[in-house]
Amino acid sequence: MLVETKQFEVGAAVKHAAHGLGVIQKILGDDRAFVKFVAPTVEGDTEDVVLLEDLEPVEDLANSTPKASTTDQNVVPLPDFQKIAEAMVKLGGHVTWAPTGQKACILTGWQNQATRDLTVIQKWAEEDRHRNGVVVAKHDGLWILDLDDNGVLDEYERAHGPIKTYKVKSPSGGTHAYFLQDQNSIAMGNLSEKSADGEAWSARVLNRYVVAPGSVAHPNNDPQQPLAQYRAIDRSPIIAAPLTLIEFLKSRAGVSSVNNPASVVTNHAKVLKGGRNDYLTSRAGVLRQAGLEQEEMETVLLRENETDIEEPLGRDEVLTIALWNSRQDYSQTSTGDRITSGWQFARTSCVFREHCWPYVLLSGRR
Repeated sequence: MLVETKQFEVGAAVKHAAHGLGVIQKILGDDRAFVKFVAPTVEGDTEDVVLLEDLEPVEDLANSTPKASTTDQNVVPLPDFQKIAEAMVKLGGHVTWAPTGQKACILTGWQNQATRDLTVIQKWAEEDRHRNGVVVAKHDGLWILDLDDNGVLDEYERAHGPIKTYKVKSPSGGTHAYFLQDQNSIAMGNLSEKSADGEAWSARVLNRYVVAPGSVAHPNNDPQQPLAQYRAIDRSPIIAAPLTLIEFLKSRAGVSSVNNPASVVTNHAKVLKGGRNDYLTSRAGVLRQAGLEQEEMETVLLRENETDIEEPLGRDEVLTIALWNSRQDYSQTSTGDRITSGWQFARTSCVFREHCWPYVLLSGRR
């Protein structure tokens, strides 16, 4: 047994007859090891305690990975998690991780753990440098159109022309198109269309994710097929989705803009002094209905204050509008009620008066 133990150490690549390839996470006594396995299981659990005598050392886990295809003699490299995650953050994304070769996030609370913090990313990489990278949709970051049926994108582009934005091809042959968030995507929210095989496509706008390029998975979730890589196929700069695409997706998903006229913002003249607070209060209500929290609303409203308003309000005034609206339930509230109650709050609040003194002017308008 001592001979067996000496040839294994933490971080060593190993092979197990039942579980496949893995990496030793911890040596347990003289005869066991805690191993993270590359190949996914039905339950999604890729870690197990096994006997050392059942393990075989491999020189390099990357060189033991199945080939991408029977015709491609290049070995599929294991993901470089830190490199993948930092690249996605540079593009504007929030990232987390999934086990090597898997699509499922197993990190508890991954929606809230997704980050742009490079220190956190480095820590995750130190725990396992070959993890898959995952990009999580956030209102102040990116959203992703996940197309299992590429015919949907073909249909749109035949009518409206090609979309040049960052795109990734998945191991199963689908396409991930990346977009910047704006008021139209946020108002659209998560959408999808079903097909006979599952989802034909899904617009992943908030707290949904895709696996990042450079990561690996089994095509069609079939562990009998060799691991293949998510590949960037269009490295164009990421753009905000055209309004025609938003409307196209909503139409296919059976969502009508007529039933929700405030859900899409079209091009309009800049808001003039006298209507600024009404405009931002109304926009804040739409964002709140779309599910944004205070910090996310602040990001959007501060941007729209600069882009949509002729003479922008002061930062503190915008933050006050976001604060108040973040505490409201607008599920049964009209736009007019939203604006009226907003003014009442601003005029009577003592706690926040230092931030909203302009609201208490006689005119009540800014």
